[in-house]
Formats: sequence, C-alpha cells, structure tokens
Amino acid sequence: VDSEDLYVTSMLYEREQTEREVTEGEVTELVWKLCLAHSASFEAADLFMTLVFELRHLSLEALKALWQRSSFKCRDNWQPLIDALPSCATEACVVLMKEIIASGEVEEGKVEYFFWSFSFIPKPTSGMIESLAPLLKSPGASQSCFLGVTALLHRFCSAYNFCDDVPAVQSVMRTLGKFLGGNCTVQDSEALSQVSII
Repeated sequence: VDSEDLYVTSMLYEREQTEREVTEGEVTELVWKLCLAHSASFEAADLFMTLVFELRHLSLEALKALWQRSSFKCRDNWQPLIDALPSCATEACVVLMKEIIASGEVEEGKVEYFFWSFSFIPKPTSGMIESLAPLLKSPGASQSCFLGVTALLHRFCSAYNFCDDVPAVQSVMRTLGKFLGGNCTVQDSEALSQVSII
C-alpha cells in the first residue's frame, strides 16, 4: 500500500461530503433496496449507512413525505427507516421522530429507542429542544422521555454559555420545575421516581 494513501483518523463513521442534491425518491428507493437485501450481508450494512447519511440531507418536508411512502415493514418485520432515523441526528430527523412518537405510529420499544438516541446527538439545536419539550408534558411521559430530553438539554447547555437565555431551554426548565414542586417534595413513590430522574 502506498503510504500516501494512509492517514490517521478517529473511529467515527465518516463519508465524503457530497455536493449533489439528495432526493426523497432516491432515499425511498434505498429503503426498498434495504428491504430486499439479506439483513446480515455487507451490502445491507453499506446500504443502511448510506441511508443514514442521505437522511441528513433531507428537509423536514422531504422526511415527512419519505415517512408516508417508506414507513412499511420489510418481509422480516424490519423497518429500515425507523432504525436509521435515530442515527441521523439532524433537527429535521428529531422533529420527525417527535411527530412519530406523538402520533403513536410505532410500538413502545421503538419509542424507547428514539428517546435513548437523543442522548447521543453530538450537536443539539434549540429547535430540537423546542420540538421535544411538549413530550415532557404528555400524560404518562416515560422515564426514557425525561432522560433523553434532559440529556439532550445538558449537551446543548454544555456547548452554549448562555443556554438559560434560550426560550426552548426556559420552556423545558419550567416544565421540570412543575414536577419538582415546592422544595422538591413529592406525594408518592411514582413522583419520587420522576423527581430522581430530573
């Protein structure tokens, strides 16, 4: 191997930046190809990684249209789009995941998967926080919901010095404050569990 072709890099997934426009139709076709590929093959792994990277180029409108066309299950009950969305990590993908959660279109296990993925988004935005904040107010919001959203909030505030001035952050903090009550006192064991998460 020519030493000029070697370079040091991290183990993070990387792809060359593409200047071409990624269309919703191309991504839909990619989902179909994933459904037809053998799930344990190198081809499927490569297609899946390509799907994740191409999702990052789509607008929210294109993602919603893609969801309408590609939310089907493959023959082995796999939904490639559902599994790819948490790795996308763009604001548009987070907003779509929030809408999917709120609509109840996916089973509880996938919802938990979505919530856990919020903890690993490397560059959260205030738009992500704003879109997820209403989930904390929904009846029966799970521990995973609180952990995912507050982990995202923590990462956001670790990157921005004046995050407490951001309206989306203030909204989440008000919601959390209502759960804490006066002097962080609680009435029952369920509330105690919620407060310990916050």
